[in-house]
Amino acid sequence: MKQQQYLEFIKKNNIDAPHYVAYLLPPLLVGIPLIWENVCWIPIVQIALIIAFKWCQKNYQNRLNIFSDYVDTMVQNVERNTYYITSRMQVGLAVFSAYGRLQWRNQYFDKILDNSHLAGQNMEDILPLPENTFQTVSSKEETERTLELQGRTYSMQTKRMLDEDKPLVPGEQPALEGIAVYLYDITELAELKKTYANEKLALMYVRCDNYDEVTRSLSDNGIIALNGALNGMITKWANSHNGFSIHINNDFAILGFKHVDVNEIVRDKFAILDNVHNINAGGRLSPTLSIGMAMDGENLNDQLDNAANALDMALNRGGDQAVIDHDGHLSYYGATGAVTSKATRVRARIVAQALREQMENADNIIVMGHNQEDYDAIGATVGIAALARFLKKPIHIAVGNYTKDMRQCKKILGDNEEDGYLNDLIVIGKDAVLDLVCPNTLLILVDHHREQLSSVPELLDKVEHKIIIDHHRRSEDIITDTTLLYQEPTSSSTSEMITELFPYFDEDLELTRLEASYLYAGIFLDSKKFTVQTSERTFDVAAYLKSSGVEQNKINRLFADTLEDSQIRAKLLVDTKIIAPGFAVTINKDAEKTQHNNILASQTADQLITILDVNGACAINAYKDGSIGINARSDGTKFNVQIMMEALGGGGHQNVAACQLTNKTVDEVINLLQEEIKKQMEE
Repeated sequence: MKQQQYLEFIKKNNIDAPHYVAYLLPPLLVGIPLIWENVCWIPIVQIALIIAFKWCQKNYQNRLNIFSDYVDTMVQNVERNTYYITSRMQVGLAVFSAYGRLQWRNQYFDKILDNSHLAGQNMEDILPLPENTFQTVSSKEETERTLELQGRTYSMQTKRMLDEDKPLVPGEQPALEGIAVYLYDITELAELKKTYANEKLALMYVRCDNYDEVTRSLSDNGIIALNGALNGMITKWANSHNGFSIHINNDFAILGFKHVDVNEIVRDKFAILDNVHNINAGGRLSPTLSIGMAMDGENLNDQLDNAANALDMALNRGGDQAVIDHDGHLSYYGATGAVTSKATRVRARIVAQALREQMENADNIIVMGHNQEDYDAIGATVGIAALARFLKKPIHIAVGNYTKDMRQCKKILGDNEEDGYLNDLIVIGKDAVLDLVCPNTLLILVDHHREQLSSVPELLDKVEHKIIIDHHRRSEDIITDTTLLYQEPTSSSTSEMITELFPYFDEDLELTRLEASYLYAGIFLDSKKFTVQTSERTFDVAAYLKSSGVEQNKINRLFADTLEDSQIRAKLLVDTKIIAPGFAVTINKDAEKTQHNNILASQTADQLITILDVNGACAINAYKDGSIGINARSDGTKFNVQIMMEALGGGGHQNVAACQLTNKTVDEVINLLQEEIKKQMEE
């Protein structure tokens, strides 16, 4: 009973005190005048007072007895009602001892488990819980989890019971007496949540990557036939998964599906990506699709924005793939075919104009490649330096360390006059680079778009205006606060992308022989001597550079091998093993962690995919410090090594990728590779 009820009962029955004054005052009022008249009344008055005192005590004791009986009755009623309620309440209730054994449970708990012989058993034996669950819940004030019992869904909540009556030593925690477990039936709520989740709308953007290229060589009738086949396939695919489709134009559509149907689409690995390749357009090319899907958003507009961003990611990764945005996490599907170019010379002209405008507005310019700069990163930085030279803008090339490739370029390509001009631009080391920053500095990042790959990553937080020019597929952790992003994964190299800007930057711009040689070396490296990821535009750019004075014999010397390097690669080729159909792996054990060994591994992987029936390959450096370096290559017919390396924490291109691993053994790395290979082969 509540305290207020007790107080009201005490007040009503006048038992809050003995009230001696009320009983003794009448004898005193009568006795005092009598004693005043005659002292003989004193014994009689004394006797009267004693009788009044005793009567007061007896009356008070009777009231106390009444109150005690009242309290006992109320306690018994409360205990009886409490036991009745807890035993029959529609919540499973159980108490486990401090050692995890069942001490008491109510009837509903037995009903839930359909078992009445549970006394003394451990929590993990009674309920479908992982091992050591009791230890986990014992260390927390309260916990909650969901359980499936007898075809019903329950919310299991636990609460610690502590002995708080025992005096504690300062700093000591109360002893654990047990754990109370509550099981709430939430089956209907769980079903409602599941229904809601399944019925939610997922929005999808679908775009034909190469519509302009496919239709370029078609007649009007051929274009009409292509549009009908393409739109019909998309509509049929949407209908087969209980979705809807709205065709905005011939190469763009919006689709919608329930979440439950998206699960089936994902299980089929977006089969439409492969099916659309079978459309016979009557020309040389088959159409490919890029898909961006958003599973959620704060509202429909936000969800559409997420779908658009996912589509943009798919396009910037080369197209022919699907990207799903689910609560901010991106998942990738497809991308097993060759990437499709969406770049046009119009785009190159627009980028050139935007780049020139930003360079002219800057007080000074810093260009930075990725760490351990290769020939493409070096060539790209020199290309930007050539643009700044034409504008007469102060520019510096930021590098973390002077790499072997930089020394090799200087040794073979340079001469005293021009080489001195480039040497003056190079600034080495974090402190020296950061000293170049002023309020209106423009930072141009080339051949990379991730902070962790930057040569001097500290520079990114110091400069407000940033531009990215890169030919790698976009990663999720791309540097986002840029004023201009020029990313084209279909280009052979960043050197090619920058060279293509020159005619649109200014008609009077002319390259020096040294600048052209650096750019040509970058293209020569990343295109594997014009054999990989090339297009007609690659050769147009190469011809432009050749006309600017590139000497092919120097380029050949730049890429010439030493006898020692050839012997190392030969040994790696001898030790090569096939770990899956069409996939080869070789391991350089106990290697020194140098850029040179990384280059050798890269060259070995390039050589492996020239072998008949080898469609993908990895050259692995097992470094002495315990880390692992992987260089992966693909001929583009069977494997996408970019997705493979991204799964391991790296990245790159569809045909050229790499990653670095720590705390992994070579055997563990091989197992990870085999798992990723298996996934791609299943797709």
